[in-house]
Amino acid sequence: KTQMQFMPFEKVSSLSDLFNNSADYFTTAQASKLIQLVTIESNRLGLAKLGYEKITDRNNFSQMYEIFSTQASKDELANYVSSYKE
Repeated sequence: KTQMQFMPFEKVSSLSDLFNNSADYFTTAQASKLIQLVTIESNRLGLAKLGYEKITDRNNFSQMYEIFSTQASKDELANYVSSYKE
């Protein structure tokens, strides 16, 4: 079997489209797995913010912080979540 190969931009673009699709919702675990397909931390952060609206189990969203290597990214995501308005 051949695996599909994506350039980094294509991954980010595809995942952005996925999170922007109003019909799709995700658990924290699902979104985390998808976001981890992207290696650049700043892109992961953008996708985590974008995907937050589509998370069905926000009480588990703290697990998302585990995919970030820098405290700055964790802090930025926490600030985004705390100020998020429906």
